[in-house]
Amino acid sequence: MYARVINRAESVECTNAPNVKVRTGRKWNAQAEVTRAVGRLQHQELVGRVQAGRAGLGWGEAPRFWSKANQKERKAMVVAEVTRMEEECYKIKAVSQGRQGSWTTWDKVVDRKISWSDLIPQARLSFLIRSTYDMLPCPRNLHQWFGNEECCSLCNAPNASLQHLLSGCKTALSQGCYRWRHDQVLRKLAEERNLRVDLGRQLQFPGEITTTSLRPDIVVWSTKAKAVLLIELTVPWEKGIEAAFERKKTTQWRLDAEASWGCQPHTC
Repeated sequence: MYARVINRAESVECTNAPNVKVRTGRKWNAQAEVTRAVGRLQHQELVGRVQAGRAGLGWGEAPRFWSKANQKERKAMVVAEVTRMEEECYKIKAVSQGRQGSWTTWDKVVDRKISWSDLIPQARLSFLIRSTYDMLPCPRNLHQWFGNEECCSLCNAPNASLQHLLSGCKTALSQGCYRWRHDQVLRKLAEERNLRVDLGRQLQFPGEITTTSLRPDIVVWSTKAKAVLLIELTVPWEKGIEAAFERKKTTQWRLDAEASWGCQPHTC
């Protein structure tokens, strides 16, 4: 798909025949999608620069507008805009699905990305995916699928949902089931992570990561996972939260250039 978009964009920019026909399938038309993408980019230029967040006007990197972009930048802008349009279509479909699309209502949740390098047992991977889309055989789902009348095995709540089983059962809470799960996460973090805090301006950044004079408030790192987490603490006035966050984030940018592990530190 992206190759067709690039070819279409290059044809529009490099030839005098804007109606160059690119052969595609029946469900997707390259010419129409590129035309829509260009129209959206031109509309964004008419709207101008819109400030998001609470950092104030003029904060952040200025956007690239269509009329001032060169051929290479226009090609990248068209591909990015078509990708954004496709993602919007997927999200609209997900929002219309009341149960399998409930993840669209989650707020402040970090994306979980699974790659081929992750070694996850089949049963655990199945549980991870099915629990995300509420497809596990909980009493409520069994009632919807097969008409079975079942209850929570611990508290006898009728037609208990997956949310009830995983985080809302009072009997499981009193028996320490949720506490056991909580402690397992803490134990894993304690085994694999190291922690340093900048108290009294005495923090020395771990030499195994890089050599720098910068002092984040908290450094959490894992030698095994080759991962670094930088935690910056600030206590600003409410109107300056976004600006304080951007200011603190510059510490990460400077450390990115100095890190010797080949990984990107995460700041929060």
